[in-house]
Amino acid sequence: MQKLLIVFAAIAVGFAAAFGASGSQAAETSVVTCVDGMAGEYPCRNVNLLSHLTLADLGAQDDTIKANKHWGWIDPDTGREYVIFGLTNATSFVDISDPVNPIFLGQLPSHQGISQYRDFAVYGNYLFVVADNPTQHGLQVFDLTDLRNVQSPPVTFSEAAHYSGFVAGHSLWMDEETGFLYVYRTVGDS
Repeated sequence: MQKLLIVFAAIAVGFAAAFGASGSQAAETSVVTCVDGMAGEYPCRNVNLLSHLTLADLGAQDDTIKANKHWGWIDPDTGREYVIFGLTNATSFVDISDPVNPIFLGQLPSHQGISQYRDFAVYGNYLFVVADNPTQHGLQVFDLTDLRNVQSPPVTFSEAAHYSGFVAGHSLWMDEETGFLYVYRTVGDS
Protein backbone atom coordinates (compact mmCIF):
# COMPACT_ATOMS: atom_id res chain seq x y z
CA MET A 1 0.00 0.00 0.00
CA GLN A 2 2.93 2.35 0.75
CA LYS A 3 4.19 1.89 -2.82
CA LEU A 4 0.73 2.68 -4.20
CA LEU A 5 0.55 5.89 -2.17
CA ILE A 6 4.02 6.99 -3.24
CA VAL A 7 3.26 6.42 -6.91
CA PHE A 8 -0.11 8.18 -6.49
CA ALA A 9 1.80 11.14 -5.11
CA ALA A 10 4.24 10.98 -8.00
CA ILE A 11 1.46 10.82 -10.55
CA ALA A 12 -0.41 13.56 -8.71
CA VAL A 13 2.67 15.74 -9.02
CA GLY A 14 2.80 14.89 -12.73
CA PHE A 15 -0.91 15.62 -12.97
CA ALA A 16 -0.45 19.01 -11.33
CA ALA A 17 2.36 19.83 -13.70
CA ALA A 18 0.60 18.48 -16.77
CA PHE A 19 -2.96 19.72 -16.18
CA GLY A 20 -3.58 21.95 -19.11
CA ALA A 21 0.02 21.65 -20.26
CA SER A 22 1.11 20.33 -23.59
CA GLY A 23 1.91 16.66 -23.95
CA SER A 24 5.36 17.41 -25.33
CA GLN A 25 7.08 16.92 -21.98
CA ALA A 26 9.03 13.64 -21.89
CA ALA A 27 8.34 11.08 -19.20
CA GLU A 28 10.89 11.04 -16.41
CA THR A 29 12.47 7.63 -15.96
CA SER A 30 14.75 8.04 -12.95
CA VAL A 31 13.93 8.40 -9.27
CA VAL A 32 14.14 11.98 -8.00
CA THR A 33 14.68 12.29 -4.26
CA CYS A 34 12.75 14.86 -2.25
CA VAL A 35 15.34 17.32 -0.93
CA ASP A 36 14.45 20.53 0.89
CA GLY A 37 10.84 20.32 -0.28
CA MET A 38 11.61 19.72 -3.95
CA ALA A 39 11.88 16.57 -6.08
CA GLY A 40 13.53 18.08 -9.12
CA GLU A 41 11.21 20.88 -10.25
CA TYR A 42 8.22 19.56 -8.26
CA PRO A 43 7.28 20.47 -4.67
CA CYS A 44 7.30 17.49 -2.28
CA ARG A 45 7.06 16.58 1.36
CA ASN A 46 8.62 13.29 2.42
CA VAL A 47 7.77 11.67 -0.93
CA ASN A 48 10.24 10.87 -3.68
CA LEU A 49 9.26 11.14 -7.33
CA LEU A 50 9.51 7.58 -8.63
CA SER A 51 8.22 8.26 -12.14
CA HIS A 52 6.34 10.88 -14.09
CA LEU A 53 3.78 10.39 -16.84
CA THR A 54 2.54 13.31 -18.91
CA LEU A 55 -0.99 13.56 -20.24
CA ALA A 56 0.38 12.43 -23.62
CA ASP A 57 1.84 9.37 -21.87
CA LEU A 58 -1.66 8.67 -20.53
CA GLY A 59 -3.17 8.72 -24.01
CA ALA A 60 -4.17 12.38 -24.40
CA GLN A 61 -4.09 13.04 -28.13
CA ASP A 62 -3.71 16.83 -27.92
CA ASP A 63 -3.80 19.86 -25.64
CA THR A 64 -7.60 19.90 -25.50
CA ILE A 65 -7.59 16.73 -23.38
CA LYS A 66 -7.33 17.50 -19.66
CA ALA A 67 -7.08 15.38 -16.51
CA ASN A 68 -9.25 15.44 -13.43
CA LYS A 69 -8.94 12.52 -10.99
CA HIS A 70 -7.05 9.36 -10.20
CA TRP A 71 -7.86 6.28 -8.17
CA GLY A 72 -6.22 2.94 -7.51
CA TRP A 73 -6.88 -0.78 -7.56
CA ILE A 74 -4.77 -3.67 -6.31
CA ASP A 75 -5.63 -6.94 -8.05
CA PRO A 76 -6.56 -9.37 -5.25
CA ASP A 77 -5.34 -12.38 -7.26
CA THR A 78 -2.06 -11.11 -8.71
CA GLY A 79 -1.12 -8.30 -6.30
CA ARG A 80 -0.45 -6.01 -9.28
CA GLU A 81 -1.16 -2.32 -8.64
CA TYR A 82 -2.93 0.04 -11.02
CA VAL A 83 -3.74 3.72 -11.29
CA ILE A 84 -7.09 4.64 -12.83
CA PHE A 85 -6.81 8.11 -14.34
CA GLY A 86 -9.69 10.30 -15.54
CA LEU A 87 -9.29 12.32 -18.71
CA THR A 88 -11.90 14.51 -20.36
CA ASN A 89 -12.49 11.90 -23.08
CA ALA A 90 -11.59 8.57 -21.45
CA THR A 91 -10.39 6.64 -18.43
CA SER A 92 -6.73 5.59 -18.60
CA PHE A 93 -5.12 2.64 -16.83
CA VAL A 94 -1.49 2.44 -15.70
CA ASP A 95 0.23 -0.61 -14.21
CA ILE A 96 2.43 0.69 -11.38
CA SER A 97 3.54 -2.67 -10.00
CA ASP A 98 7.06 -1.48 -10.83
CA PRO A 99 6.65 2.16 -9.74
CA VAL A 100 9.85 3.30 -11.42
CA ASN A 101 8.69 1.87 -14.76
CA PRO A 102 4.91 2.40 -15.02
CA ILE A 103 3.14 0.89 -18.03
CA PHE A 104 0.27 2.73 -19.71
CA LEU A 105 -2.06 -0.16 -20.53
CA GLY A 106 -4.74 1.72 -22.45
CA GLN A 107 -8.04 3.56 -22.20
CA LEU A 108 -11.74 3.02 -21.75
CA PRO A 109 -13.28 5.69 -24.01
CA SER A 110 -16.07 7.86 -22.69
CA HIS A 111 -19.47 6.30 -23.39
CA GLN A 112 -20.36 9.50 -25.20
CA GLY A 113 -18.81 12.93 -25.38
CA ILE A 114 -16.28 15.04 -23.50
CA SER A 115 -16.59 15.91 -19.82
CA GLN A 116 -14.46 18.11 -17.60
CA TYR A 117 -15.05 15.74 -14.69
CA ARG A 118 -15.20 11.97 -14.26
CA ASP A 119 -15.67 10.10 -11.00
CA PHE A 120 -14.90 6.49 -10.09
CA ALA A 121 -15.89 3.87 -7.59
CA VAL A 122 -14.41 0.39 -7.28
CA TYR A 123 -16.26 -2.60 -5.89
CA GLY A 124 -14.49 -5.93 -6.00
CA ASN A 125 -13.08 -6.25 -9.50
CA TYR A 126 -15.37 -3.68 -11.09
CA LEU A 127 -14.89 -0.01 -11.83
CA PHE A 128 -17.90 2.30 -12.09
CA VAL A 129 -17.49 5.56 -14.04
CA VAL A 130 -19.72 8.63 -14.36
CA ALA A 131 -19.12 11.90 -16.18
CA ASP A 132 -20.64 15.35 -15.69
CA ASN A 133 -21.48 16.75 -19.06
CA PRO A 134 -21.79 14.38 -21.99
CA THR A 135 -25.17 13.54 -23.30
CA GLN A 136 -26.18 9.96 -22.60
CA HIS A 137 -23.00 9.00 -20.72
CA GLY A 138 -24.84 7.20 -17.91
CA LEU A 139 -22.81 4.76 -15.82
CA GLN A 140 -19.99 2.75 -17.34
CA VAL A 141 -19.00 -0.56 -15.76
CA PHE A 142 -15.51 -1.92 -16.44
CA ASP A 143 -14.14 -5.32 -15.45
CA LEU A 144 -10.75 -4.53 -13.91
CA THR A 145 -9.56 -8.09 -14.47
CA ASP A 146 -9.26 -7.09 -18.15
CA LEU A 147 -6.07 -5.30 -17.06
CA ARG A 148 -4.37 -8.62 -16.22
CA ASN A 149 -3.54 -9.87 -19.68
CA VAL A 150 -2.84 -6.87 -21.90
CA GLN A 151 -0.43 -8.25 -24.49
CA SER A 152 0.65 -5.16 -26.46
CA PRO A 153 -0.20 -1.95 -24.63
CA PRO A 154 -1.73 0.48 -25.10
CA VAL A 155 -5.12 -0.96 -26.03
CA THR A 156 -8.67 0.36 -26.21
CA PHE A 157 -10.82 -1.31 -23.57
CA SER A 158 -14.58 -1.91 -23.75
CA GLU A 159 -17.31 -1.53 -21.14
CA ALA A 160 -18.46 -4.71 -19.42
CA ALA A 161 -21.87 -3.09 -18.97
CA HIS A 162 -23.61 0.26 -19.24
CA TYR A 163 -26.52 1.72 -17.26
CA SER A 164 -28.48 4.39 -19.13
CA GLY A 165 -31.09 5.29 -16.49
CA PHE A 166 -29.64 8.81 -16.23
CA VAL A 167 -27.74 11.06 -18.62
CA ALA A 168 -24.81 12.25 -16.47
CA GLY A 169 -23.65 12.07 -12.87
CA HIS A 170 -21.09 14.00 -10.85
CA SER A 171 -20.01 11.77 -7.97
CA LEU A 172 -20.12 8.14 -6.89
CA TRP A 173 -20.02 6.51 -3.48
CA MET A 174 -19.90 2.76 -2.97
CA ASP A 175 -21.16 1.28 0.28
CA GLU A 176 -18.75 -1.65 0.46
CA GLU A 177 -20.76 -3.42 3.18
CA THR A 178 -24.03 -3.53 1.23
CA GLY A 179 -22.73 -3.29 -2.35
CA PHE A 180 -25.01 -0.33 -3.07
CA LEU A 181 -23.66 2.33 -5.40
CA TYR A 182 -24.89 5.89 -4.95
CA VAL A 183 -24.73 8.39 -7.81
CA TYR A 184 -24.90 12.06 -6.84
CA ARG A 185 -26.08 15.01 -8.89
CA THR A 186 -27.52 13.05 -11.76
CA VAL A 187 -28.98 14.82 -14.79
CA GLY A 188 -32.02 13.69 -16.77
CA ASP A 189 -33.59 10.43 -17.75
CA SER A 190 -32.42 8.65 -20.82
